[in-house]
Amino acid sequence: MSAWLALFSQSIPVIEPDQGQRPVDIVPVDYVSKCIIYSVPQLAHKKESLATIYHIPPLPTSITWYQAYTAIQDYWSRPNNALLLDQKLPTAKNYFSANKTLTKARFLIRYYFRPNAKNTVTTSKKLDIDQSKWLELASNIRNNLAKQHTHQWQYDTTHFQQLPLTKYIDKYCGLDEYNYFMQSCYGTKIYSLHGGVHVRAPTLDDTSTCALYSIDKSKTMAPDEENQYYPEVIDEPFPSIVYTEEEMKQRMKDMMDITIKSLHHLAQSLKEEKVWKPVWIEYINDTLEDWCTMIETLDTNSKNNLAKRWRLTGNTEMTKVAVLNDPNVIEAIQQVSKRSGMPAEKVMEEAIRSLNRIQERTQLPYAWFAASFLEKLLKNMFSCIRINKDDLAKIQKAIGETEKKIIYVPVSRTVLDPIIVWFIAIRYNLPIPVLLLDEALAILGPFSDILRLAGAVFIKRDPHGRSTLTTAVTSAYLRHLLRERGAVTMVLEKVRSRSGLYQKPFDDGMLSMIQDKENALFIPVNMTYEEVPDLANLVKHGLHHPKAGKNVSSLSRSRSYRMSTPTKVSRPSDSRAQRVRSRSLGHGQLHLLKLEEDRDKTHVHHYGKILIGFGNPISSDTGDLADKIQKEQKKSAVLSPVSLVAAILLYSRVQGNVIDLETVKKYLGYLYEFIRAQGIPIDWQDFEDSENIIFYSIRLLEKGSDAITIEEKNNHTAIRISIESDSILQLAYYANQLQEIFVLDSIFAVVYLSLGSKGNNDTNVTFFERFEFLATLFQYYFSANWNIKEEYNHLTEKYKQNDKDDINNNQYFNLLASFVYPTIDSFWVTLCALSALLDDVKALPYSLVPLLTQWIGMHLISGRRTIYSEVLSAEYSQNTLKSLFQFGLLDTQSAKMLLSPDAQMLMQVLGFSTNENLIVRQEQHDIRQVCKQIEQVRIKLEEGPSSSYVFEKCQNQIKSLIKTKDNTCFSKKQGATLVDAKEEAMIQLGYTLIQSMEPSLSHVSP
Repeated sequence: MSAWLALFSQSIPVIEPDQGQRPVDIVPVDYVSKCIIYSVPQLAHKKESLATIYHIPPLPTSITWYQAYTAIQDYWSRPNNALLLDQKLPTAKNYFSANKTLTKARFLIRYYFRPNAKNTVTTSKKLDIDQSKWLELASNIRNNLAKQHTHQWQYDTTHFQQLPLTKYIDKYCGLDEYNYFMQSCYGTKIYSLHGGVHVRAPTLDDTSTCALYSIDKSKTMAPDEENQYYPEVIDEPFPSIVYTEEEMKQRMKDMMDITIKSLHHLAQSLKEEKVWKPVWIEYINDTLEDWCTMIETLDTNSKNNLAKRWRLTGNTEMTKVAVLNDPNVIEAIQQVSKRSGMPAEKVMEEAIRSLNRIQERTQLPYAWFAASFLEKLLKNMFSCIRINKDDLAKIQKAIGETEKKIIYVPVSRTVLDPIIVWFIAIRYNLPIPVLLLDEALAILGPFSDILRLAGAVFIKRDPHGRSTLTTAVTSAYLRHLLRERGAVTMVLEKVRSRSGLYQKPFDDGMLSMIQDKENALFIPVNMTYEEVPDLANLVKHGLHHPKAGKNVSSLSRSRSYRMSTPTKVSRPSDSRAQRVRSRSLGHGQLHLLKLEEDRDKTHVHHYGKILIGFGNPISSDTGDLADKIQKEQKKSAVLSPVSLVAAILLYSRVQGNVIDLETVKKYLGYLYEFIRAQGIPIDWQDFEDSENIIFYSIRLLEKGSDAITIEEKNNHTAIRISIESDSILQLAYYANQLQEIFVLDSIFAVVYLSLGSKGNNDTNVTFFERFEFLATLFQYYFSANWNIKEEYNHLTEKYKQNDKDDINNNQYFNLLASFVYPTIDSFWVTLCALSALLDDVKALPYSLVPLLTQWIGMHLISGRRTIYSEVLSAEYSQNTLKSLFQFGLLDTQSAKMLLSPDAQMLMQVLGFSTNENLIVRQEQHDIRQVCKQIEQVRIKLEEGPSSSYVFEKCQNQIKSLIKTKDNTCFSKKQGATLVDAKEEAMIQLGYTLIQSMEPSLSHVSP
């Protein structure tokens, strides 16, 4: 059987095309073994006769070869399992066709014209496969099966059925044979094809379902159940009346490659717009035209089914009338007219233009094309979209029992979140939402085109960038959409993180725009990505955050970076004769050749799994709506083992950036049991081996980089991580998803380790004081609300049984403490940067502090005062500042009220806005004292007072930045005279930092 499955992996089906409806005559080995073992005591042996031989019967729920083939094809077609790049098994529907001769011919053509062996790869190196041996094996098996299947054998199992074996084999009666065949393929890949220990089991447990692939199983095994509302047009191959099936497959592959590149490498994609744009426009116009034709040719029943699922407004005049007659819009028009003196008719025309800019424009064929393309794109990118069945049933029940409008609120991990929720709504018969997106997502190249076709509405989320009239029009239109369509999808503003931590929602007015207190239900959605597609860009922006002197962003909205399609999506060209014009486009041909070269260099584009959780629905009549939505998003999180492995690898920094495999397995087991004890769901099935989990996670974490290397010496496996800041922050992104789960235990461990092994009454008092201090800081950091005394007592009771001399317990405390040590050092470095407020400057611009913190952090890392590159991240610094504000250490004042006019002018020259608040220190708190308290709990990397005088040294370094001579003083070069020396020090500090950190980005001239 392993040989059969191995042949399937090489796109060589061994089952005859006319055997599809014949039952599978294969049984599990352990089923046969138990039947033999438990039947032995029942045998009656006689000396004069031979023992009776009983035929082993098939399983009671035996499936057909059509169903078994579908399971096998399902496994080998997934991007993370396929061994061949461009060659995949035909679908069961195509293979088991009525014309047996035609199917055989197709098989021979597919085999002999398959890609070269150079395209056959594993995850680490090329497989050296002897094609002639595969062909010989395939021929022998097919010939043997042809003889065996000449007649349909009937086995007499009467005697076997009479044996009392029911209690031993009952569990096989309910065996999921679809999953059994998928697991068999998994075993073949691991053991027969040497797939490696990084491959995880493809099946899910009984509590979960996959939004991407479960439809294949349901259509095959239970065709009349859950797929009755799933349109067949979505998972069917793309139609065409001009191009062949193979040409369409190639076109779709090119379109998906272009889209994925725009998600993964946006800046590079925008630079190469002239290269890919002709190809993209050509392909998408042709495909949309084919879809329009295909939808028009459907029978009336199919058209009605599609129309029922999608309620497009269609009538723009009715929409215009509804919006312009909204009371808020009328009031805004009158207000603007009165304030500006413009006639109300002119203001109304501007309101109509605002409506036209944001109005949804799509058609039914376009929307279903977007759904079909998205399904194929997601299957090409992800191995699974895992959803808990109970969560799904809870949401379906809540929606079914209410007449309220539905508002889905995904967590905003990536730009894919809203449209994945949109796809899930289609997949599971939920109300299909309108996508309410920030206008920044309108410049993402091909991906933005797909969003438009899906019916996205791009609006300005920044309240400071919206006029009163625009806000009123946007609010009226969104409420109109909610009434007409019944559901929308939106994300909370400014919650997307570059560090993996949850960010506090910003009130941009969106919730109040669409909120109907009597008729809205919010559905919080959490998404955990095993690999974030654009994480490298997020980390880069976190390290190289926009400086004050930079006024032109590489991703700024410009004419050359506009979308490849106009704002209004129109019907494609009617001229089918021009479809071959891309053959003559030089740029397009160069792009296609480049895609082919890229395919030779790389293999798998998939990004692992997406783990989705649904929070409890929230009614719109509750207070603090944004905070409650985010709280439910946190509760519904499903953890990935990738985060656990990333956290353990980061812990290795205290051991020279290397850790052995056995230690990783031990720590992984500890963290897994910790999470299970708290009842938090994690994507780890009981039968999965920890070593597979580790190597699977490492494969995702190190993909495309040298962040992690595996060293093997004398049967000893060690894992080493890179100390590059980019690599560390990418690992930290995944590890930080665990912080809020472990934070209190981690703080307890930090305080315990800071006090050493002494135990007396004075130490107990100090223990609580330090715990309370850190818990207060982190409470503000995570926007939490803890009863610190109760939490302390709970943790003391929890760990009091631990033997303080137990080495393992100390190791686990070190591991737990490593979760928050980087954040503690971020507080420490930020406080060192704020030392400038003591004597040198009276205030600091808010956006200058992360830059100053980064400068201080670079010096402390180079001086080996800290090992944590996280202190260089702008987001860590910003989160720390927010905590220090709430702690009462800092305050803000208006720049226009605090600074002189000349100082304000110089701030603007440097690129700082005078509308920005300035940071000042609170007189009743001492920055130096808080820094000293932080130093007491920092990790001790060496003996002695290693952190002594660091605060003072940082002060001196900042003073060196401020010191000027007549020929280097920025204010004098600008012809300004500042009377206040502290004002001049602040301006000079900003100028020197901008010049020293990244001079090439500065537009400031001396």
